[in-house]
Amino acid sequence: MADSGAVVLQVCPAPGDDAGELAEMAGWLRTELLDLDVQAVDRASGEAVPSGAKGVEAVAGWLSVQLGMEALRAVLARVADWVTRNDRVVEVSYGGDTLKLGRATRQQQEKIIDGWLAQHPPGVLPTDRAASGPGHRHHQLPGSGTAPAARTGS
Repeated sequence: MADSGAVVLQVCPAPGDDAGELAEMAGWLRTELLDLDVQAVDRASGEAVPSGAKGVEAVAGWLSVQLGMEALRAVLARVADWVTRNDRVVEVSYGGDTLKLGRATRQQQEKIIDGWLAQHPPGVLPTDRAASGPGHRHHQLPGSGTAPAARTGS
């Protein structure tokens, strides 16, 4: 997947989206994220996209964000704001956990982001957490899909 200091984002396709539309939406989000204190925001290569993603459309909406731990909250806040303004769903993967941001109130977004960040304390890289045990956790905001569920594997 991505490097230890990377957050992988997927702009999830809306019904009828093609690769061009996904790439355009990901480009808009990338532009906004570059305004933050991040090291880099790149379109994800085929190697950075999790296994199971298929076709050009699957890769078109993916971004890899290189950042330090202090920037994680700012990136999540910007993504949550972008999702609200663009009526989209974005999956955020970091340290073996996935957070799905979708249609929800700002209060709901803040609550789930705070809970998710509590599992990623500052200064602890995802590779440090992975050594403590297996598992891939999946969290979702209300209105972004199905209920939260635990997933194993990476």
